[in-house]
Amino acid sequence: MKIRIKVILIYIILLSTQILSQVKVSYVGERIGFEFISSSFTEVIIKKEELDNTKPVASVVFGTMTIKNVGEVRFDVSLSIATGTKTTQIVNFEPNQDKQYRFFAVFTDKLPDKDKFGTEDVLILKNVVATDEIFAVNNESFKVKGFDISSGETRCVFFRLDVSTNIKVSYTTFYLSITVIPSEYNSVLITPSGGEVEIVNRVKLEIPQGALVEEKEIRIVEKQKNMIPKLDGETAVCAYEFSPKGLVFRKPAKLIFNYRYETVNEDKLCIYYWDGYEWRYIGGKVDKQSKTVSTYISHFSIYALIPVIYTPTYKPKEKIITPATKDGINDVATFDGLSGKDVNINIFDITGRRVKTISVLEKGNIWDGTDEYGNIVESGVYVYQFELDGKIYSGSITVAK
Repeated sequence: MKIRIKVILIYIILLSTQILSQVKVSYVGERIGFEFISSSFTEVIIKKEELDNTKPVASVVFGTMTIKNVGEVRFDVSLSIATGTKTTQIVNFEPNQDKQYRFFAVFTDKLPDKDKFGTEDVLILKNVVATDEIFAVNNESFKVKGFDISSGETRCVFFRLDVSTNIKVSYTTFYLSITVIPSEYNSVLITPSGGEVEIVNRVKLEIPQGALVEEKEIRIVEKQKNMIPKLDGETAVCAYEFSPKGLVFRKPAKLIFNYRYETVNEDKLCIYYWDGYEWRYIGGKVDKQSKTVSTYISHFSIYALIPVIYTPTYKPKEKIITPATKDGINDVATFDGLSGKDVNINIFDITGRRVKTISVLEKGNIWDGTDEYGNIVESGVYVYQFELDGKIYSGSITVAK
């Protein structure tokens, strides 16, 4: 869920002064509410006779915009800039011609000097989310960015405008686009063609084509870290609940956790899921450059990123499954630690007849109690077997209808 609004900013390059006016935008809907108040700009004046022509670029810092969360849930704020004037160019480099403009934006709690705006703070046509480095302020905490604004919190954003000292008298209109993105939850309607749902720069789920047999509303909700069980004394870095409960994918979906703003031991980061009684190991691939941990999942639960290394047995802990109930409890048997591995799991009945072969890469690391044709097998004891790294693993699972 994203809410976008536009505020018209009129910038005038003149030789005279001008009275500044105020822009106020408010929104309240569902549990989200916010106010944007621009108290010092809709028009910016640059006096040509005051420009230092010995320098190629003139800069002015302006525009205190106050952003307040008046709703119930946290959100991120992002900004982008565009122009309605055909001859005007918005650039991300030092302007050297008339009609070229470069904009900067930083979230901070005090008026910054011109040198506090860096190249990472340039506003461009592409909308950039608040957790990207465009909102960074050197040597200041990200808590003063447009990142994760809690209910009742207020943030301020300041702007800098660069123009060439060769600029002529002109009248130009710009549009500031403001996007509010809830940082606690998101939901998206996904069809059998696939799609993705994410809480921006926190967690993303990529669902491939054919993973769903019908259209589903996929929802992600953040879980409070202090409200979920610890693992070996360690608190989760982050945790999210995925719904609808009991959903099983026909093809594995890619789950990606982002930890860029967390102080963690990257060498210990692993993904786990909660089975209702304990944390179950999945593992995951840590990318230290992008600050992400990714894996593949086949069913929904609460998933968490926890700094605990676990040596998996690869055998499912479920001894009995009840696939016919479809209540989200013991519907499937999960082969912990096999996610993303090139392994085939063979399922046999007690006579030795193979009833199903599961390619983990194509179908995921679970058995949902069905045969090769998708039919739920008869009640009874079934034997599983697979080979990994030259070792044969086997065991039994009981199916109860």
